Amino acid sequence: MKAIPKLQVPAIQIPQDQYAHKGALTEWWWHIGTLTEKMKETPDIKGFKPRQFGFEVNAANMYGIGLMQISIADVSKKKHHQSYEIIENCPASWAESDPSKPWSVKLPSSLNTIVPNTSISMSAPQSDPTNMNVIANFLDDNNVKCTINIKVNQVGPPLLVWGTGIRDIYPKEQNPIKQNNYYYSLTNLKASGTITIDGETIEVEGTTWMDHEYGAFPPSAKWILQDVQLDNGIQLTNSAPGDKVLTVGQPIVGNATVLLKDGTSIYIPSVVTPLSPKSYDGVDYFMEFELTINNEEYGIDTGLTIKALMDNQVFTNPNSAPIYEGIASCSGSYNGKPVKGDAWIEQNITKAASLSSYTGYYALEGAEPGAFLSIDTNQTGTVLESTGAEKVGVVLESAVTISYSMDGKKSVSHVFDHTYSFKYNTLIFPNGDKITFNRDFNNGTLINVSGNIAGKSITGSTPFNPVPLVNFAGNYHQFGSSNDGDIILSISEKGEVLYAFSTPGVLIEVQSYTYNPAMYVLKFNSPSPDSKPYTLMLGTAGPLGLACSIIGSGAPTYVFSCNESTQSV
Repeated sequence: MKAIPKLQVPAIQIPQDQYAHKGALTEWWWHIGTLTEKMKETPDIKGFKPRQFGFEVNAANMYGIGLMQISIADVSKKKHHQSYEIIENCPASWAESDPSKPWSVKLPSSLNTIVPNTSISMSAPQSDPTNMNVIANFLDDNNVKCTINIKVNQVGPPLLVWGTGIRDIYPKEQNPIKQNNYYYSLTNLKASGTITIDGETIEVEGTTWMDHEYGAFPPSAKWILQDVQLDNGIQLTNSAPGDKVLTVGQPIVGNATVLLKDGTSIYIPSVVTPLSPKSYDGVDYFMEFELTINNEEYGIDTGLTIKALMDNQVFTNPNSAPIYEGIASCSGSYNGKPVKGDAWIEQNITKAASLSSYTGYYALEGAEPGAFLSIDTNQTGTVLESTGAEKVGVVLESAVTISYSMDGKKSVSHVFDHTYSFKYNTLIFPNGDKITFNRDFNNGTLINVSGNIAGKSITGSTPFNPVPLVNFAGNYHQFGSSNDGDIILSISEKGEVLYAFSTPGVLIEVQSYTYNPAMYVLKFNSPSPDSKPYTLMLGTAGPLGLACSIIGSGAPTYVFSCNESTQSV
């Protein structure tokens, strides 16, 4: 293992950088984490089950506009209380910038009649601005009054995001505060205080987290993020791009900043896989992530499962896109030893606006027996070439057919076109009928629908799960024949399809194909001049791994991604 160098540069210096930065276009102090009800000091404590709360208090200045973002997730009651308020013309006095004075952040900075029920106050002595009082008051969407009142004290050094705490955003800018994004986290805040919900006050304690980010912020940024506090003393933050629609089970390359026990922050590659999707506000969010970090250079080998402790923790507001911010737990291994801890999940991601993601057969209630709704998708993949005949990728286009029957005997079908709309997971028919899709695993069903068709209110569900072609990525071999072990079919994670049309093991790229994600059927023709049709039925075959039945000329051919071992385990 390589000796770990001190990577930090003097971009971030505590305590002075805990204060506000004049000239910063964006700046915020963002408290998050897990708080647990304190043990009651009574003789009978056997039946005491402490309540858990996730919380968030964010005071921000975004290009001169003040932002207050506050939430409490009451895990035991499965309730998410939240407030998102905007203050136009954020006053200059909202945050103290002079390190010779006591540290403070306050929104509104004075009595403000626009947001009379919402306020954030953070304060700390000049001698230690990381020893903070944090108070937030708000009314949630149901007019429930809530208060967070905690004291937090950082123990140990900060985590410097990206290993240095600085990232170049606008290289042409001369002023560093407008050129760079600065970002550090206090990841070991010992917290105690109270949470009040609708008149009930609960004493709480825990170890929480604070982000301080300032300077230049990337425009239109999308991301997924997991903050982790492990019981072995390691803290880390992992992020990956969220600018493309995320697919369940599809790994994403990211990067993690790890705060080691000696106080060093290192920035290393990671892989994160989103799992357990649920739909809120028209976006498929993920309730679980698998995080893998395997870095020989710094001797880190960890695999963690990060699970949201509550499903619906989405911030919604009329001024910007929704974002998922929520309490989570984590468990797994770190360098071969079991670990667990608290975690936090952020998802500011691209909406899966495609109706094809809800492909399936829905049995309907509210109509005659046998009534159904069917969303059927056929995807066409075409190799795109430049003028120099250099391949630049595969373009996928989807054609969606909407069919329904209200009596189970006669059906009506239409191709989804400009006369339909699909927005915020709601399909609107040309005549005004509406169907809303929600992804939620429940008693064997994967997606639920509700709305109205042909003048009738209906509900329905489907156990069918459309599977993208890339989930069948791999090399398929022919076993038990004269061509034993030769590759017959290859599917890449980019959607490229190669097939041995004439000679086993000699693959030719398919220039155009169609794929049905509900039936797992892939179709294409051999190259000209033959242009013979091939139909491939994809699936699984136990110890043989992925499987494919190929129907072309002659008897069907069966190929698999793995050969079963003759040795028993």
